[in-house]
Amino acid sequence: MSRWLWRGAALVTALIAASTAGALLLRASWQAQSARELEIRMPSGIDEGAFVPIGGIEQWVHIRSEDRANPALLILHGGPGGSLSALVAVFRDWEKHFTVVQWDQRGSGKTFTRNGAAGQGELSIERMTQDGIAVVEHLRERLDQPKILIVGLSWGTVLGVQMAKRRPDLLRAYVGTGQVVDKDEKEKRIYADLIAKARAAGDAEALAALEAIGTPPFRSYDDLLIQRKWSLRYDVASERELESKLRPLVLASPHH
Repeated sequence: MSRWLWRGAALVTALIAASTAGALLLRASWQAQSARELEIRMPSGIDEGAFVPIGGIEQWVHIRSEDRANPALLILHGGPGGSLSALVAVFRDWEKHFTVVQWDQRGSGKTFTRNGAAGQGELSIERMTQDGIAVVEHLRERLDQPKILIVGLSWGTVLGVQMAKRRPDLLRAYVGTGQVVDKDEKEKRIYADLIAKARAAGDAEALAALEAIGTPPFRSYDDLLIQRKWSLRYDVASERELESKLRPLVLASPHH
């Protein structure tokens, strides 16, 4: 019996190894195809990713454009932690008109990987606003452009507004999408909508968990995570559809 168990375990291990190898080969094929599609072929173009000393740590900055003389546009990603550097394919058309810059903020993406969890330094709005201004200064010098466009998404709008207030002299313009305006009011509305959806669905488990943490502001981060957990169950279809479209792009990213 022991011999058969060993043979069975060996067979399962071999199947897992073969499956893993096949998945890695498939991903490598996707990455190679993506690299061809993302290649910048214009002589005046730029495709440059590097770790830049920002705020005492090395932070990832990726610059791409069909013409490096195009107006520089810095993306301030959401989250915190929502790096977009694996989604350069989404911004491919933008690169015809702008020099698009993806910056992995501290605690995110390649910056997190480079420095480790203990090496991120202070994670605060003040510190990360200073980081953003330093990135703009770096881009002005690297691209020889006096002013930079910035686009903030969700959490990135918090940084973008602060950057624009403090150093408007460095910016061509600031654009916010998913603009953070009143976080406390937003959380109250999300909670009320979630309670209504759970009640309409007869979801006793969700209602009990949500009523236990009470109406925002939440007492702890754990309470916020409980709310987010049940919010995922009632995500709208369009958000899930978007996620299903973005996941393959992340897996195919040749830069990760």
